[in-house]
Amino acid sequence: RSALIPGRAALEEAYSLVKRRGPLVVHADPLTTSPREVDALLAEGTLWLERLRQRLGPLSDDEIHIWAHQGRDAMARHTGAVHVDFALPWRRELHVGSTAVPHRTLGHERAHVVLGERSDTFLQVPSRFIVLHNAAVTEGMAMAVTPELAVDQGLTLREQAAAMRRAGMSPSLTRLFSVARFFGEEPGRAYVAAGAFIEAIVAEAGDDAQ
Repeated sequence: RSALIPGRAALEEAYSLVKRRGPLVVHADPLTTSPREVDALLAEGTLWLERLRQRLGPLSDDEIHIWAHQGRDAMARHTGAVHVDFALPWRRELHVGSTAVPHRTLGHERAHVVLGERSDTFLQVPSRFIVLHNAAVTEGMAMAVTPELAVDQGLTLREQAAAMRRAGMSPSLTRLFSVARFFGEEPGRAYVAAGAFIEAIVAEAGDDAQ
């Protein structure tokens, strides 16, 4: 692994541009990212934190670390991840592949971290026996609490799910919510179906949802 990925110490050394706002901490490479870009990411992150607090109730004041990679190559070099932003709820950190604002995944990945506060599992994600991760619950919840990011061609999450059902393209919810089955489905349909299902459950639960 060390021959391919520099490691944590190298990441921290390279991403020495560090700025804070409240519990949010952004780490970036000063050679490729300006302080103004970091400030913009902090501002959007703060907005998402307030939205999530309104939707989920009180949140922890513990720090959340955002590693802002300037491009997919840089992200792959330091994390091994390609073509995907991701969160590590148990470490209260997330990694994004750009500093563009508005950011297309910042709210979603932030949601994973704060939703982890509601989990009592080791990795702070819905799972059984530690390693049996239920990705449909994890991703569906993040989709449901960030509905602004899910709008596609003017259609809300549940409207997209309804359109898939009418077209006969909706994945089986039984399969989708089975452990280890989520990533076997077409990603776009899986995320929409899981998010719409959880959004509907939350709407039906009303004030008891939190």
